[in-house]
Amino acid sequence: MKIKYFIGICLSVLIFASCEDYLDKSPEMGLTGDQVYSDYVTFKGTVDRAVGLLHNYVYDPYDYGGEVGTFSDECQLARPTGIGSAILTSINTGNWENYRNAGMRWDMGIGEVATGGSTNDEWAYRHHYREVHAEAAVGIRAVNVALQNMDKLQSFPEGSVYSPEELKAQLKGQCYFLRAWFYFMIIRDYGGMPNMQKAYSSDEDFDVVRPTYQMSSYWATQDLDSAIVYLPQDWSDSPNDIGRATITTAKALKSMVQLYAASPNYNIPLNESLGFSGDAMSKFNTAMADTALNSCIDAIKSAEDPFTRYTMYDATTYLQNFHQRAAEGKGLSNEAIFQPYIRFTGGGNIAGAGMYLPSWDANQGWANFSVPTHNAVDWFETADGWEVGDNWHLGVGDAEDNSTVWSRTDPYANRDPRLKKFIFCHGDNMYNGSRDGNLDNSAINKDRQGLPPVLGADNPNGAHYTYEVNQGWNHTGFYHAGKYRWSGNNNANRTNGYGRIFPFIRMAQLYLDFAELANELYGPQGGVPNNSSSVGNAVDAIDRVRERVGMPKVRPEYYASKEIFREYIRKERARELFYEQHRWWDLKRWRTAHVELAKGIWVADISEANGTYTFGKKQSGYPRVFDNRHYWYPFHTDEMNLFKNFEQNPGW
Repeated sequence: MKIKYFIGICLSVLIFASCEDYLDKSPEMGLTGDQVYSDYVTFKGTVDRAVGLLHNYVYDPYDYGGEVGTFSDECQLARPTGIGSAILTSINTGNWENYRNAGMRWDMGIGEVATGGSTNDEWAYRHHYREVHAEAAVGIRAVNVALQNMDKLQSFPEGSVYSPEELKAQLKGQCYFLRAWFYFMIIRDYGGMPNMQKAYSSDEDFDVVRPTYQMSSYWATQDLDSAIVYLPQDWSDSPNDIGRATITTAKALKSMVQLYAASPNYNIPLNESLGFSGDAMSKFNTAMADTALNSCIDAIKSAEDPFTRYTMYDATTYLQNFHQRAAEGKGLSNEAIFQPYIRFTGGGNIAGAGMYLPSWDANQGWANFSVPTHNAVDWFETADGWEVGDNWHLGVGDAEDNSTVWSRTDPYANRDPRLKKFIFCHGDNMYNGSRDGNLDNSAINKDRQGLPPVLGADNPNGAHYTYEVNQGWNHTGFYHAGKYRWSGNNNANRTNGYGRIFPFIRMAQLYLDFAELANELYGPQGGVPNNSSSVGNAVDAIDRVRERVGMPKVRPEYYASKEIFREYIRKERARELFYEQHRWWDLKRWRTAHVELAKGIWVADISEANGTYTFGKKQSGYPRVFDNRHYWYPFHTDEMNLFKNFEQNPGW
């Protein structure tokens, strides 16, 4: 089921074929179209097939999407050869033209079915190389067909707590919401695209002049306005549906879509993008930002409504955002306003593999894996709220000058608690206990290549440093910790009964979005007109995110001006949303990727002599090449050769 010569807009006959093949795997197999769409149960099955196309970056070992973090400066690909190595040779080097590999291929798979189910299993039908844009295109087609056939729906289940009108409205709302999300996934990377708000026929002429990004964004918000009309406030009357999109979900996505539309990169015309060299913030769209801020306030009010299940986890329950035991929450993060469906693992190693688990762990780890960079580690402040800075290793920075709890002689201690929740650093015991107190220490030592549980990143004697350097791998000195990985988890142990969660939008993001927009429009402490939410101003919003994990309020030095606080907000996003696949797109929408990535990728540089460690950092040798043309993904030349009017993205 591979999509060939696909240019995103097309939904051409080749896409139609792929989409219909996909829908043939759904519960309505063997039924005619009229039968499928006349009955609520089978109609809902077609919508659920589209739900299954939401790209879950952390679900199973057949999803290669988790490498997106290695495109930016937050993570580094560990193994320079084999699966995923094209990231190093193409993505990181800027050689994107005619690239068809991880992150930019329009594929729905190579016909391999994931462990754990047959091809008829709703959630096991997942494939190697199944990528975001292809799923989005097929998803758009699926919901368009559903909306087109909505009038055929006549038969509804008896005894439902909802009326037939309410059941139909729920389906409509989900379709509108899903179409907006899928369309956003495409335009975010490729720019303005033709309107996809209908099921096209095979004789449609797609050789058209491309609309602007702003026009495409408007079409997405149209769908979200429709979703808000039809979706329920919550699904408490239907427990099996809890986790589906709600009014709050649609409002949150609307705010996110408009935030992107206000951001600098999305306001530079394509014909100016390649040569643009001015102040990126001069392109910030204040009118759209005002609209986005109002939408964000509306989303926050909706999320904070006591009748919803949404809440901010505290410091003790924080990691339930990313993984849960079945008894803890059925795989639903109550902070996640939008997340893809997950299924708890009852056996096998599905929960034990992923781009965040090292290959040496359990001797069967992911064929390639990502590791945090020192760039990312440096984002996390000291425990008393001072920025460590990029030059801490040279004795320069706010922490060096002001912190009473931090020292360069032990730089990873006494930091923002999120650092150790997310990232294992030198000296950390990576297998220290388990969440249920039932960790078998002999089991976790199994097949670990003889490496000790305590991370040794020092050169030349550190066990993990020595092992990975001898393998020819990229050793940064860090490994992923609590996001998507629980204590004692590797590919062989502690894999069953857990659900790994990938939140698309969390309540914390709403506060971060509010802060970004409010700061640009009204400054750090300026009041927001007509603000009926619980958040007073930009600083207040950031404090909400920080204080719940035990960090102090933002120091006044960091909100002395709009410009200073802008940089601080961006770092807070990088901290809170680490490895949730926001960093790459944040850098691009701010039009700062060429600046930030030019700073290089930094790794730990630790030495030991007579039991005394000296901590520093150094360049990795794997830089990122990024210039103006990389702000938009290129279409493949095979596709562009089919068209005369449809424009290639600039520089390709």
